[in-house]
Amino acid sequence: MGRERRRSPRCYEPFPVTLFAGAAGRRLALDTLTDNISGDGLCLHLPRAFGRGDPPQLGAGSWVTLVVCLRPVCLGAGPDPARVAIAGEVVRAEQQPGGAYSVGVRIRRKKFL
Repeated sequence: MGRERRRSPRCYEPFPVTLFAGAAGRRLALDTLTDNISGDGLCLHLPRAFGRGDPPQLGAGSWVTLVVCLRPVCLGAGPDPARVAIAGEVVRAEQQPGGAYSVGVRIRRKKFL
């Protein structure tokens, strides 16, 4: 296995996240989970269909807004968890077997809600 090149350690627990993408008037939202997350970026798993059956238009350089719930799925329901809003830049969007997408996002700005 190669040397780790990332600046921040990754957490591989799935966190609930809502992804908002698209231009005004055609903005789509999708609830999904993180594959991994760090202080610098995160990776999401998106289904084949995005929003109302539209294919994801999330190529490298696209900007997205995310709201991440900071309570791992494994902990189940509980008191209202902290949430963070993230503005990020898509650094990769790769189609996976079966038509799903793996989307890497570099965090540019974040704010606790």
